[in-house]
Amino acid sequence: TAVLASVSGPAPVGASRESCDRATVEVIVQRPVGLPTGGPGSRALAELELEQRRMEDDQLATLLKETLEAVVMVHLHPFSLISFTAQILHDDGSVLAAAVNACMAT
Repeated sequence: TAVLASVSGPAPVGASRESCDRATVEVIVQRPVGLPTGGPGSRALAELELEQRRMEDDQLATLLKETLEAVVMVHLHPFSLISFTAQILHDDGSVLAAAVNACMAT
């Protein structure tokens, strides 16, 4: 499993997302996306697989956000945004562990 991560912030956050006592943590999970190949039925199968992957990525982003909010000292940066981006390059399993390690190492 290979995950590339970046962290930006603390930076000013918009009024709709700001918190007066802590930083807002944003987590974005991305995977490489390719075009479907194959016969006529493969496009529908690829769209179903893509939707399943989006749901898994949303769950991963939620778990990663909860983990990072517990570890990062968000109380030191009120009215700000800390943004984490995790790019999944290769998935052999244990993506959450690899993503946490990548985000914490940056």
